[in-house]
Amino acid sequence: MPRTGLSKEEIVEKAAELANEKGLSYLSVTTLSEYLGIRKPSLYNHMKTRGVIKND
Repeated sequence: MPRTGLSKEEIVEKAAELANEKGLSYLSVTTLSEYLGIRKPSLYNHMKTRGVIKND
């Protein structure tokens, strides 16, 4: 179950921030989860498939 308070919009916004700061090639599930301060498996709970974030 996705963490309360972590919305699809927040994930996308933070992913964009990270890509802008470090470069698109730096962006991964691992780096994004670290940037969000959550564990990698927790980020997967917000995703249907690779590259597609679930609609809450």
